[in-house]
Amino acid sequence: MSVPRHDLSEWSCVNSKVKAFNRKLVKLMKPYKHVTLVKVDLDWKFFTRQGLHMNNLGKEKIALKMANVVTKTFLKQEEIISLCWKNEYEVSLSDSSS
Repeated sequence: MSVPRHDLSEWSCVNSKVKAFNRKLVKLMKPYKHVTLVKVDLDWKFFTRQGLHMNNLGKEKIALKMANVVTKTFLKQEEIISLCWKNEYEVSLSDSSS
């Protein structure tokens, strides 16, 4: 999950560091196909008055985003790769007593 933050002014160096961290996180996770990054771009209305912690509405929104990612992961149908075996001897399923 990316880092959400709304407690400082737009010009704050901390905000630029958070944005830089989120960009770096996206770059680091891109090569890994088994990792899904949930991007969190929430408005100030999803945070408490001081802006650092999420309020109940924000927590609900994050939970729904994560639930959607988990649901999509479990519903994703992978392509089945069948392996062809090369046998030196022919295998017969019939009774070998004949």
